[in-house]
Amino acid sequence: MPINLFKGEIIYKNASNVVTIPTKLSLSYFIGIGYSEKELENIQDFYLVAEGCFFAAVLLIGFPGLLAYRVTLTKEK
Repeated sequence: MPINLFKGEIIYKNASNVVTIPTKLSLSYFIGIGYSEKELENIQDFYLVAEGCFFAAVLLIGFPGLLAYRVTLTKEK
C-alpha cells in the first residue's frame, strides 16, 4: 500500500492534449511497486517537483544521518 507523501506532477496524455496535474506521489511508484498497468494507460510521465525531492532527501538521508550521529556521540561518552 503506497503512502503518497511527496509533491509531484503527473502528465496525462489524451488524444488531443497533454494535461499536467500536481499531486502527491509515493516513492514506490518510481521502482515499479504499488500500481497496475491499467492505472498507467493515459499517463505519459510522473515526477517529483523540487519540494518533493527535498522532502524525500530529508526522509531518506537526513533523519537516518542525524540518528547515526546521535548514536555515535552517545557511544563516545
